[in-house]
Amino acid sequence: MASEEKYFRSALIGAMFAYMGRYGTAWPFSLRKTMRNAVRLFEDHLSNIERTSNSLGLKELKNKQLLKSKYYVYSAFLGTMTSHPILHLRVEPDSVVSAVLAKTALVTSIKLLDNINDRFHEPQDLAPSQILYGNALINESFKLQNSDKWIRKAENTAYALARLCYDIIMRDLRRNRQLGLMYVFAKDVQEYISGQLNSFQQKTEYYSKRPFTLKEYIEKVSAKGFGKPWLDIDSCFFMANDRSLMGSHSPTESDWAVIHLLREGGDLIFKGLLFYDDVTDLEQDLSEGIINTSMMLGLELGRISKSELYDSGPELLSKLRSSQTTQDAIKIGDIFLLEATRRFRQIKLHSSDIAADALVFSCRTLRMFLLRKLVLQNVSPDGIKTMLSSFGNLKRLEATTSSETLSLAASLLPKSQSNESEDKIQDQTVEVSSKP
Repeated sequence: MASEEKYFRSALIGAMFAYMGRYGTAWPFSLRKTMRNAVRLFEDHLSNIERTSNSLGLKELKNKQLLKSKYYVYSAFLGTMTSHPILHLRVEPDSVVSAVLAKTALVTSIKLLDNINDRFHEPQDLAPSQILYGNALINESFKLQNSDKWIRKAENTAYALARLCYDIIMRDLRRNRQLGLMYVFAKDVQEYISGQLNSFQQKTEYYSKRPFTLKEYIEKVSAKGFGKPWLDIDSCFFMANDRSLMGSHSPTESDWAVIHLLREGGDLIFKGLLFYDDVTDLEQDLSEGIINTSMMLGLELGRISKSELYDSGPELLSKLRSSQTTQDAIKIGDIFLLEATRRFRQIKLHSSDIAADALVFSCRTLRMFLLRKLVLQNVSPDGIKTMLSSFGNLKRLEATTSSETLSLAASLLPKSQSNESEDKIQDQTVEVSSKP
């Protein structure tokens, strides 16, 4: 499986970079160079962390099965695919690398802390670790923990990586006097932490006492998908660096409209990815007693009963698949993806600096990246077809969805928020609250 995954990764990266060239954003060599530079800088930073006494290095984290190289390699790849269309006409190449590095640090730190929480933390430890993580991302006065315990040192590595993300963003914003954008990022990080805290209620022992609907999941949990913070990183560089104006750029209303559409589109696509992820992780979630969106969907569509929901046995897995519930879950993810691409295409009305079509292609790549697991788990014509449909006619994804699923998906889509322009953004210190 490891060799198959490595081969798939190499082929995937090469093919996607080659195809991205169709949209005029860059030659595949330039995209690969951006990714490689981000990976190299990230590994250098990990080496620096390893030399400190209060954190664990890469080797120790790998030995404890908390971190794998593919986490940050894939993060850098997906970061390149999404940052380049947004930034390549607006900033210098080194700034694109910095944005990808910040994204790599963000995603890898999230994955590392999730692994620590899943494998080693007791329930009472989960919320404090997430709150500390949120403050590492946004609070200027944050300090790492002092402890001789290896688990605290592992947490510190996650916090140090989050701090790298913070430092990259703040260095750029300070240099270009655009600190108000940190308030936007901080707000979205707070939403992400709230979603993570609420996601603890998906464990069967909590969900059975206080069940919630898919609509409530979207409203209270799905921010854990971190779509807004992911695109906020690009937004900070987009606003703070305009090489055509030699650093004298003052954001316009069109700029703020672009930021608004990027944040909404990012939020939608990452909410959709949660549905894909839950389909591919269904067997694992069942074994760990986690009620995910595929199971909630089966319940809401009347395809499984409440008693079956809490059974978590192989019969439930088989029933969710045979009843087409998992396929419908993918379809709901597709509706979110389509809404995201509509937001990204609207960017053309406000800016010619962003390669909107290339950004839409990056959405297709994200879908394929999540659904590749269907093929890796079980090579079958249906799995391959589902994965490759990421690059077909996107409208067909909606056209082949049942009216029942379309209606449910429409009820789940978040309402468009008002544009938060510069006069509403204040420079302020934000701290993550313990209140979900």
